[in-house]
Amino acid sequence: MKTLSVFILLVYWSVIILAPVLAKNSDKKLDSLVNYNNGELSGEYKIWYKNSALRVSGGFANGKRNGEWKWLSENKHLDSTKIFSLDKLDGITNIYYKNGQLKSKRTYSMDHLDGESVSYYISGQLESKTHYKKSKKTRSKRGMIRSHD
Repeated sequence: MKTLSVFILLVYWSVIILAPVLAKNSDKKLDSLVNYNNGELSGEYKIWYKNSALRVSGGFANGKRNGEWKWLSENKHLDSTKIFSLDKLDGITNIYYKNGQLKSKRTYSMDHLDGESVSYYISGQLESKTHYKKSKKTRSKRGMIRSHD
């Protein structure tokens, strides 16, 4: 109960004085870093696993996800990266297999698939390539695409 009271007090102070909130888990290891500005999430945002490995990192602006966000597994492998603009996917999103190989790469514009979307097999071979405009498929190709060297 004492830990919860201290955490609530820290959140309250951070809203008032614009300082980051650092929370620790029961093992006294850093659990999260959150920043507020006028009561809204703002700035750097990080969450850690109990083993101290980074779980999520990103940023907020005006209470909304903004900029590059990264999700990692407990064994510190990158799971995905996404770009946000005021809480909307806006840029390249990459998803990775557990072995670190790229699984998919998609381009978004204000939460709509827009541009090339590529998927790969775990071996790294191309699985498919699809083009989108405002989330509507415009063309698609499956299988390995050979380059013309």
